[in-house]
Amino acid sequence: MRRFISSQLMSIFCAIIGVIYIEILVHSPWVFKSGVSILIPIVLAFVYAFITNKYLITKWYTAIIISISYMIYWFMFVALEAKMFPTEHKDLGLGVLALYMSLFHFGSVVIGTVIGSIINWRKR
Repeated sequence: MRRFISSQLMSIFCAIIGVIYIEILVHSPWVFKSGVSILIPIVLAFVYAFITNKYLITKWYTAIIISISYMIYWFMFVALEAKMFPTEHKDLGLGVLALYMSLFHFGSVVIGTVIGSIINWRKR
């Protein structure tokens, strides 16, 4: 049970970071002019790997649980954010770009948890 709760907390943490990351990208036009928008998910993958390695008790299925529950929590937080803070953006290109950046962030969550789980498994 402790393993499940810790993986859910990790999923909630990743989903909150993902929503904040997309909001920063949407509201900061300078980010798209540099490689920062691609560099941030790479750095976050290392952060997620460190957190997974250091604080989670991992098995082979931990990355699957975190990935699936991350998507559920991310959709919940995006819907909650849309209700609480409605935006005036009518640009569909910005939405598509935010969707791609969300997929990059999802990839960083998956890669980070898999790498952290493998490192944690190798240490035993």
